[in-house]
Amino acid sequence: MKNFLLILFLSLSIISVNAQVYCTPSYTGYGIDIAGAGRMPYATSFTHIYKVQFGDINFTNFQPSWYTTIPPYQNQTAVPTIPTACVRGNSYPLTIQLGNGANQQTLSIWVDFNGNKTFETSERIMFQNDPANIGTHTFSTTVNFPANAALGIIRMRCATKFGVNATLDPCVNNDPATPNGGNNWSQQFIDFAINVVAAQPQIFLSSTTTQTILDDVVKGSVNNQVIGIEVLTNSNGSLNPLTVGDINFSSIGTTNPNEIGKARLFYTGLKPTFDTLTPVGN
Repeated sequence: MKNFLLILFLSLSIISVNAQVYCTPSYTGYGIDIAGAGRMPYATSFTHIYKVQFGDINFTNFQPSWYTTIPPYQNQTAVPTIPTACVRGNSYPLTIQLGNGANQQTLSIWVDFNGNKTFETSERIMFQNDPANIGTHTFSTTVNFPANAALGIIRMRCATKFGVNATLDPCVNNDPATPNGGNNWSQQFIDFAINVVAAQPQIFLSSTTTQTILDDVVKGSVNNQVIGIEVLTNSNGSLNPLTVGDINFSSIGTTNPNEIGKARLFYTGLKPTFDTLTPVGN
């Protein structure tokens, strides 16, 4: 009997799969005049994002002038080092301020709630016109995270563009325009990272009394901020929320307690700044 050696040749085909990534806004606009450099694709004092406050994100851009510019796209996903945590099903305040150099502009903000690395029309959480030379150019909204939002790191993209009701594409910051009459020379996009987490039972960690305002109180004025109570819990603790029992105040240290007309307590929730929208108790 003869022995046969069976040799099996396997043909392996390697299939490469390109992982989906967030688009980087391309710029094909005409740009602005930079001394000695010609037309360059930069945002200017006329149209740019100045401040963004959301959770642990406290971003401030420098104020550019005509010859000191900022890029039309800024990736801030590494700042802070640990992305701000947001819990599925919860809502969080967002405040954004635009730089306005006597220009009308349009603001749009997207949050990639489903985590597919695409900013869809349904994920746009703000569309706001900012008129020239009116108000503080500051806008606020509430970001509502769906109960089925993707867990893990996602992005929020903020964008502003010259003009009223301007159409903003989250991936392309340009606009058909002529060199001397176009509005694509003044736009900006900024990305921020958000860590979406599942809800957990709330746990008390610590509390701190703060005093950030040390100015004298003007006689007859009302609702002057005196002290604050900052309560720290686990960032994803929205199940079985804790309740506050008694809060005791003392006027010890006050030089003349009789000059106090009324003391009031206000609750600001997740908002880090003092306001008088929600009074507590009598």
